[in-house]
Amino acid sequence: MGFKCGIKMSFKTVMKPIRKNSAVKLPSAKVLEVFCIPSPFLLS
Repeated sequence: MGFKCGIKMSFKTVMKPIRKNSAVKLPSAKVLEVFCIPSPFLLS
């Protein structure tokens, strides 16, 4: 579980330069949420 959250935080760090553009930030955050949930199933 800590691994999937680590991936999520890594993506957020990469997206930091785009943080000013909320139009890009919000959808990308949603995609990261969806990616973060099933990842343990894919890795197991």
